[in-house]
Amino acid sequence: MSYAEFLDIMLTALGVILTALAVIIAIVGIVGYKEIRKAAIDASVRASIDASVDASVDASVGEVRKFLQMSQVTKFMDKALPEEEERSPIGAQAEAMEVTRDDDSEADIDKR
Repeated sequence: MSYAEFLDIMLTALGVILTALAVIIAIVGIVGYKEIRKAAIDASVRASIDASVDASVDASVGEVRKFLQMSQVTKFMDKALPEEEERSPIGAQAEAMEVTRDDDSEADIDKR
């Protein structure tokens, strides 16, 4: 075997190795591209959901604050909710009965 034939075989083997390497890189690139694309879509969906939730919460909080800051609401709340000392004794008795009623119902459940 001459030097020219040896060199020809080595260059052919090198070409086959480089071709196989190029095919492997292409397959990895395609799979990687799909994964990168999927991750980018997931990240953009997550970011858009977070942004929309944040915007809606901020808008809701702002509207509630505006609503509560209106003088009509505070006047209504002052009239609708009496102070502790203005409560009737019947209301206090009803609250006490609810507490004991809840305790009794738990005791009945334990007996069964």
